[in-house]
Amino acid sequence: VYGDNATYYHPPVDRFERIEVMKGGAQIAYGPQTIAGAVNYVTPRPPSTPSVSLTVLGGNRGYFNGHGTYGTTVGRTGLLFDYMRKQGDGSRDNLNFTLNDVTMKLVQGVGASQTWTFRGNYYGEDSNVTYSGLRQDEFAANPRANVFSNDFFYADRIGTSATHALALGGNAALTTNLYWSTFKRHWWRQSSNSA
Repeated sequence: VYGDNATYYHPPVDRFERIEVMKGGAQIAYGPQTIAGAVNYVTPRPPSTPSVSLTVLGGNRGYFNGHGTYGTTVGRTGLLFDYMRKQGDGSRDNLNFTLNDVTMKLVQGVGASQTWTFRGNYYGEDSNVTYSGLRQDEFAANPRANVFSNDFFYADRIGTSATHALALGGNAALTTNLYWSTFKRHWWRQSSNSA
């Protein structure tokens, strides 16, 4: 559990079907690191028929949010492909961001009671961001100013997982997850010379 998980990596919520928040006995299903509760991000299953979805949003200061999804199921095999790109110039000078997120999901039914799910994801971010704000006199001179032009955040994350689900009968089921990820972050911070 991170105190500030956005400092490391947080997946774009746009690509989830729903977000479950659990506390109490239900959290046991999600492992030993669920001290106070569990937040479960649920990605959509491949649709039963071919389906395409495209969302494009735009705004001032160069804001763009494009999200495309294609999915289908043939026989007992479902496939889902998801791509998202976000970019913008930020609310102040010397602030901008570009984010790319690509996800593939394959769901394969085996017999009447087993399912294999394979997922792969790439997340890349290239942002010119800063923690620093403006002093009162700097704000009065230019409220959109940002003297920290050398604050940069670069992130690359690759993740993959395989999940086997087995229905044991009645209300009993067994789910096994194998997963791997790598995360690389470069964060350049310009020192402040403000009085």
